[in-house]
Amino acid sequence: MKKIFVIALVTGFITALATFTALKIAFGDGAGLGDIAAEKPEWNLGNRWVFNYKNGAGLVGTFKTEILGQVRQDGRSCWTVGLTLTLELNALRAEQHQYILVENFDIIGLETISSIGAIGQTNGQLILLEPPMKSYCWPIEIGQDWSGDFQMVVNDFAHGEMKYKVKVIARETITVPAGKFETFKIIETFISGQGNKYKREKWYSPQVQNLVKEISYLSNGSLEYVKELQDYRLR
Repeated sequence: MKKIFVIALVTGFITALATFTALKIAFGDGAGLGDIAAEKPEWNLGNRWVFNYKNGAGLVGTFKTEILGQVRQDGRSCWTVGLTLTLELNALRAEQHQYILVENFDIIGLETISSIGAIGQTNGQLILLEPPMKSYCWPIEIGQDWSGDFQMVVNDFAHGEMKYKVKVIARETITVPAGKFETFKIIETFISGQGNKYKREKWYSPQVQNLVKEISYLSNGSLEYVKELQDYRLR
């Protein structure tokens, strides 16, 4: 039973990192990329990004990310980022709400506050990452790569281990529902303590200060979900 819970927790965390995905506000000003590096930008309360979402089972919906405010966690001053995934199937509607705690663009915690059909037994529990996951090494530039590892800790008990590798591989111009954007393409790879491997492809735009597209794959290589930017608001 404990092993099943650990696997579910790891899988649920990977799904939630969508986020995680939404948290990585990677670039500063500038309409084009050229050969410049991406400097760390300033976050603003009320910044919001809305994505079209489709999972591997064909369910569609929206994924919203919004900068909500600042809190203190274990003496740290952290941004609170709200994540809302909404799925619709005929007349049925399901939502999953989460908070991500971020310090200096590094992820330190995740909390599922309410959900319908969530993976894992994480509802109402704060999952801390020890050490925090490094979202970026500043400044970001083509060819850069970094790696790390962390454990997921719930109620002072470590439930799972995760290793990750990140590489900035190219510049690409892509079109999504929100428009046409010049982006950096980034590949992320996660390996769980059980040896399961997960991959994500991301396209980040300096214009919107966030990703404009993300594709996530399950450990067997099949599609987990696709997200594309639909609308955004910067304060």
